[in-house]
Amino acid sequence: MSGETLSATAVSRRRPRKPVPFLVRISGRFYWQPTRAVRSLGFAAEPLGKERLAAMRRALELNAQVAEERQRRDAPALKDPYWAAIPAGTPLNPLTGKPKGSVDDVVELYYRDHKKFASKAESTKRGYRYNIGRILAWCGGTMIAHIDRPLIKTWQLVLEQEAPMMAAAILRTLSILMGVARDWGYIADNPASKLGLASTSSADDQAEDGAVDILWTEEEARTFRATAVASGAKSLADALMLGLHLGQREGDVLRLRWSQYDEETGLFLIRPRKVKRRGVVLMVPASPELRAWLAAMPRPDDRNQVIVLREAGDRRYRPGPYKEDYFRARVAEIRDKANLRKALAFRYTRHTAATNLGRAGCSPHEIMAITGHTRLETVMKYVKPDPVMAAAAMAKLDAARMALRAKLGEAGEEAALPED
Repeated sequence: MSGETLSATAVSRRRPRKPVPFLVRISGRFYWQPTRAVRSLGFAAEPLGKERLAAMRRALELNAQVAEERQRRDAPALKDPYWAAIPAGTPLNPLTGKPKGSVDDVVELYYRDHKKFASKAESTKRGYRYNIGRILAWCGGTMIAHIDRPLIKTWQLVLEQEAPMMAAAILRTLSILMGVARDWGYIADNPASKLGLASTSSADDQAEDGAVDILWTEEEARTFRATAVASGAKSLADALMLGLHLGQREGDVLRLRWSQYDEETGLFLIRPRKVKRRGVVLMVPASPELRAWLAAMPRPDDRNQVIVLREAGDRRYRPGPYKEDYFRARVAEIRDKANLRKALAFRYTRHTAATNLGRAGCSPHEIMAITGHTRLETVMKYVKPDPVMAAAAMAKLDAARMALRAKLGEAGEEAALPED
């Protein structure tokens, strides 16, 4: 009996703990550290002592208070007489089991849509689920046709007072749901479209939408690498080299293993995590500069080890792979230490790589073969025309004119190829 108990105990110890939101441990003590959006609701960081279980219980209590406060702020709209209950006798949608045309019905239809949701990466799904949770807290249990433009604009003002960036994400998700409702014939138009969210977005989000260009310059990349190495964080310099030369997403760069790199051929075999269900496998050749950088790195005995390995002693942990949130924080720390632009983030290495490939004269399909994009319009969002591309285009035109004149033997004949 005791042996069974010990075995069960051992299994429970091996089971990974589910993290409690906002609970962190610093120097042996636990703290509840809410985000800026949560602090805007009136909450503040709180020390929770050294006892793990007591800290977790208190953190869960505080998180419940946050959920109640958010629901309270969203609730006033539900008390408005406009929010009519779902009419009695409304038939159920056989696909979802929800009243046909209700907000809950539309949410279930969205979850079942392969292209819009089901095929997304799990990390992307988590963000959408959170946004939909906020939407259901606001208007769940009513008909989708009851939600009009004035109500959405009023809620937008409430959300933007809490956190503009969060408001933009939630309202974009609402617009997606309204699009699903329109596709199914529940509404005629999308009342959540064109809400003017771009004006409340940061420079980072505008860059993601193609509104502004944030590119790593050669000088900035050199300065960042030098600062990272001098600060004992060479792994960040390794990551930057991989990001700028391979053009992959941040998560895929952090997951790259030595087994994916063939030193003889210089090829990386990459299966992008975000599009793995589509069977995309990339064979990306490393540039001579990247090959030289990798050749100078020590090779581990275990080829399944990640290439970007957090240094020993970092955060008092043994060497290991980065978690994405901590990796971003460390990149920002080195960026600030190097006095680089605040807008620079690691994810723009992908934007920079695609733009550099375009400047080098690569076609959109050639760029897609490197970056793994599956849609042409996405690549065109990354690659922006600039003076370098304009100069290259004019050089090609001049070369074509000279070749044609030489072929015709009429170097002075301007009519052979119009100037304009």
